[in-house]
Parts: sequence; structure tokens; C-alpha cells
Amino acid sequence: MSIIKKHASVFLINSAALIIILAGVHAASYIVVRILLSLLIAFICSPIFFFLTKRGLPQWLSLTVVLLTIFVAGLLLAALIGSSINDFTAAWPIYQENFSNMITNITEFLHSHGFDVSASAVMSVFDPNMVVKLVGGMLSTFTGMMSDSIVIIFYVIFMLLEAYSVPLKSIIIWGEQGAVLREINKFTSGMQRYIVLKTLISLATGVLIGVALLLLKVDFALMWGMIAFLLNYIPTIGSIIASIPPILLSMFQMGWATCLAVTAVYLAVNNVIGNFLEPRIMGRGLDLSPLVVYASVIFWGWLLGPVGMLLSVPLTMSAKIYLERRDSTKWLATILAEAPPLKKQKEGKNGSTEFIEPRQSLK
Repeated sequence: MSIIKKHASVFLINSAALIIILAGVHAASYIVVRILLSLLIAFICSPIFFFLTKRGLPQWLSLTVVLLTIFVAGLLLAALIGSSINDFTAAWPIYQENFSNMITNITEFLHSHGFDVSASAVMSVFDPNMVVKLVGGMLSTFTGMMSDSIVIIFYVIFMLLEAYSVPLKSIIIWGEQGAVLREINKFTSGMQRYIVLKTLISLATGVLIGVALLLLKVDFALMWGMIAFLLNYIPTIGSIIASIPPILLSMFQMGWATCLAVTAVYLAVNNVIGNFLEPRIMGRGLDLSPLVVYASVIFWGWLLGPVGMLLSVPLTMSAKIYLERRDSTKWLATILAEAPPLKKQKEGKNGSTEFIEPRQSLK
């Protein structure tokens, strides 16, 4: 009984400590989000920085090239968002009028076939202003992050400059052949590979959607491509959220035929890239349960806001790697991982039954 009480008390103490830590992170989310976003940008830019320095460029010149790239990308992003907000606000009354005419035509068609449906009732259920709220929320989130660009850029500068000294400090602390150092190197290289490949895949998604919507003459095609690029970092639900505003807007702008064409574009791009291209490029190195991926989006989004949703997979992977390293928490890492395939039964040489062991999720 004393052993049970001891384990129960340890569990309660650890749970209370975790809740206090999460409450502290949530209270300091403004600072934590900026640091994490800076770390994401540093991870994306570090291959370029190291490539240039290995080719003989001084650190200050390599850093200048990286910062100029970030600065130009930020200016283009800010210009695109600013012009899109102004144009969208100016064109919105036209979309509202088109939507009202569409609803009126639908209700008249239903009346002619014996259905008594009020246009005002339909308008109250399908409020077109929800598109404005959704798009406005997305753009305000991006502009809010860009408003702290100076702070984030300084974080990125110091992170990139510190990147060379971190391995040396790690060797001094844990030794050149230490297990901790190997785990840190493994985690860093794996996470960098994930973030860089995810960025390239998201960029391909945004470009394909932007070009397709341009060909379909949907308004603000470049903005929808940018939103598709950014929200593609959010697993599963990000691409769905990114598709809703342009699909609805295309219906308001040009009718059902264009709306169906835009829907087909999003389904085709997200299925080809998400189900065919991405698994083959990135492999199955994440080893996270789909349910855990979805739950992590909700959890980190609640804890850190929209940026937490963007970083949900790297943050969950960090927690999983930490849990794997401790014998007392390996069972939690197993829960977070994908389920191994079931044992397969086969007949042995002498007619005996043999079992093939399932693939181990944890090394």
C-alpha cells in the first residue's frame, strides 16, 4: 500500500508541477511566441547561412545576405497584405450584392417547386459577413506577428551567430562522445530537416494554388496562395481553413461553377501534395499518431495562439523525444507514436506457427 501511495503522490506532484509550468507559459505567451517564431525562422535560414560561410564568406556577410532575404520577403508580404485588405474592403459590397441575388434566385426556384423558403431566413443562416471575419482574423494574425519584426529579427541574428558556439559548449558540458550530445544532434538535425522540407512543400502548395486561382480569375489569388503557404504548416486542419474563404469568395464573385472549380483545385493540390508528395519526401520520421497530431494543434493553439498551431508538430516531437529518453516516461512516448502493425501469422517449415514481431516504434 505504501508503494501505491508513493507512486500516487509522485504522480500528483508531477501533474501539479506541469500545470503550473503550462500556466506560466500561457501567461508569458507573448514572449514565448516571439522566441519560438524566431527559432522557426532561424531553423529555415540556417542552411543558407552555413552554406555561405562554408563557401568562404565571412559570418557578417553571410548574415547580411540572410537578413536581406528576410527583409525583402517581409516587405513583399506586408505590401501584399496591405493592398489585399484595401481592395477586399472596397470590393466587399459588390460580393454582398452578388450573394443576395444568388439567394434570391435560389428561393424563387424553390418557391416555383412548392417550397416556402424566405430569403431573409436563408441570409440569417448563411451570413456572408463570416468571410470578412475569417479573412480579417487571418490577416490580423499575420500583421500582428509582423508588427514585432524588429524584435524577431534581432532574435534571429543572435540565434544564427550563436549556432556555431552551441556544439562547442555542448561538448564542454557533456563530452564529445556523450549520449546527451548525440541526442541533441539527432534532435536538431531531424527538426531542421522537417522544418526546411515542410517550408519547401508549403511553398509549393501556395504557388500552385495561387497560380491556379489566377488562371480562374479569382480575386486576391496571390493572397490566397500566401495564406495556403502559411497555414500548410498546421497539420490536417490548416489546409481546410485556408480553403474556406476563397471558395466562398469565388461563389460570391462568379457563381457556383467557379466555386466548384476552386474547390476542385484545393482538393487536387492538397491530396497530391499531402498524400503523395509529402510522405515520399519527408518519410515517416515523425512517427506521431494522427490523433495526437490533431490534438496537438488544438492544445498548442490554446496555449500559444496561432503561432502555437504553426509549431504544433515540432513542439510535440520535442516532447516525445524527451519522453523517450527516460525509462519512467517511455510509455507516454509510445502513446504519442503511431501504432505498430499487428503481428502477422505464418506457417513455419515444419508446419508450426510462427509470428513476425511488429515494427518497434521506439528504438
